[in-house]
Amino acid sequence: MDRFGNMMERKSQVLEVEVEHDGEPHRASYFVEDSTIYTNIDGHMLIAPLGHGDAATTVKMLLAGHLRHQARKLKHAKGWSQTRLA
Repeated sequence: MDRFGNMMERKSQVLEVEVEHDGEPHRASYFVEDSTIYTNIDGHMLIAPLGHGDAATTVKMLLAGHLRHQARKLKHAKGWSQTRLA
């Protein structure tokens, strides 16, 4: 941890972040290598540049975006299934 209490990324060290979505916790693991973030979200590998911020914040944003996308897909799928049954 740095002097501010933030987790510091070390090369090839696997870390985890957690975000809450619809009242439930969701996790993603990641590691940083050569200024690149390798993230595992629901079994899918996502790769992103490290950029100027910290990796944990980037991974949390990727995870939150993934969860919103999944929720939107589920909402549309339910709408289509109800339309087909009518």
